[in-house]
Amino acid sequence: MNEQEAHKLGNRHLRPISGLNSPSGASRRVRITAADSTAATLSGQHTLWMLANLLARQYGVVAKIEIVVPAVALYPQAALFGRRDTIAETIAEVIRTVGGREIQIADDVLAADVEVVVGTPPVVSQPAVHRVGIVASGWRIFAGNPELTPNVEMEGNSLACYFAACIAAGEVFKRLCGLQPGKGRFIESLIFSLWDFHSYSEWSIASDGPDVDAIDVPPFYIVGAGAVGQASAAALASLGVRGHVTVIDRETIDSTNLNRYPLATLSDVGASKTQLLKSRLSGRGLSIYSSDLGWPGYALNPGIDQRSEVQLDESNYRYKIVLSCVDKNVPRHDIQNYSPENLMGASTNGLGIAVANYDMRSDFECLKCHNPPEPKGPPVEEIAEQLRQLPPNERQQRAQDCGADWSSVERYLAEPKCGKVGEAEMEKFTAGNPDWSVGFVSIASGTLLTAQLVKFVLQGSEAFPTDKGNTLRFNFLNPGPRWSMHRRNPDCDCQGNGKAAYCRIWGQ
Repeated sequence: MNEQEAHKLGNRHLRPISGLNSPSGASRRVRITAADSTAATLSGQHTLWMLANLLARQYGVVAKIEIVVPAVALYPQAALFGRRDTIAETIAEVIRTVGGREIQIADDVLAADVEVVVGTPPVVSQPAVHRVGIVASGWRIFAGNPELTPNVEMEGNSLACYFAACIAAGEVFKRLCGLQPGKGRFIESLIFSLWDFHSYSEWSIASDGPDVDAIDVPPFYIVGAGAVGQASAAALASLGVRGHVTVIDRETIDSTNLNRYPLATLSDVGASKTQLLKSRLSGRGLSIYSSDLGWPGYALNPGIDQRSEVQLDESNYRYKIVLSCVDKNVPRHDIQNYSPENLMGASTNGLGIAVANYDMRSDFECLKCHNPPEPKGPPVEEIAEQLRQLPPNERQQRAQDCGADWSSVERYLAEPKCGKVGEAEMEKFTAGNPDWSVGFVSIASGTLLTAQLVKFVLQGSEAFPTDKGNTLRFNFLNPGPRWSMHRRNPDCDCQGNGKAAYCRIWGQ
């Protein structure tokens, strides 16, 4: 599959979505700008790297990216791939490996449709139709009119950097597509803190959290190594967190994933999701055990080379910290059925994200409560037989519509016993057309999940104050943070069998 074909399939963000128009056929030129003082900081480089990564995945929306960033030496920990000697060369390499021929790097200086200014605006700026500025310092974020940018140094943890990059990418997307009448708003000034997830009128009063330069996380699990799981892992790696993580997923990277998988490049199509994540995070503080069995496949067949202390817990079905990054309700039920002691999950819905704590000791929902399982489709064998009756071009179109990798489907049709990868792709036909999705939403969801994990390690249950609710939300159409409460579903089995199983395992 060539790059153009890959990008054509990886554009679920071009489907209709309430609140946004379709992108225009204009030049769609975006400029990334940073002053020397910003580009020379680690936080500035974290922000620039993720911003370039996100913009390069807006296939069919962004056409050309101009880089106005000084050639200062790269901090090695600032780039999870695409590393070069300077930050300017690095973000150019990221754009090339992710955008390929579809998104060009500008070699001239012209008026931009949208300019993103990272950090304190430079004294001289080239013309742009629209401009958005972002700053990340500690746990605090500013986004909006660059003229209102607070005069602060970019410093602190990378979580705010990544989330700020997502907001900027969202504003670019909204500007290039256009808002539908009466729907949404562009950001003029937004100041908020990831530490308490509240917005503020002034930077000086925004809550800031502690330094997280050296933090040890107990052994935990990431179930689902797709867009949200990769974003969560990327945020952990950029922080330099120490600990042991077990990453579980049974699928491979396909071309439809490229618009939102922050660790995947064009050359990674066909790679195992868990192995890609493991290779990107290698040497960054976390020891990683990966399983391609999915969940509950892993729980039923844990690895013999897993860490001994983790094996001991697993022999008693004790999973102390689990991050649910799956995107379907059936696997969410499978995770909840094993009663993890501490279960957090992240999800997306259109332009909105949600990160929730599913605490069986509270009155709030479990992961199953308001997530009814999807109806089962016909057996894979029946779907395969129907596909064999279609001409190859129609089979390819069906695969594209369902988000399945066409080459894997063809291999399965030729040899049904070719393995779990082909079967996993076939199962996508039972789910119908995939939902609308875009990179900055998925990456923000995974980043916020990691922020809550870090806060949980530092604060325990106070990371989710019961007076505020169990769920953090952010919507890019009307940007701003908020909390919400979701009580248990009285018809869910967490009211009886689920609660009993949890108490039996954890003695509470």
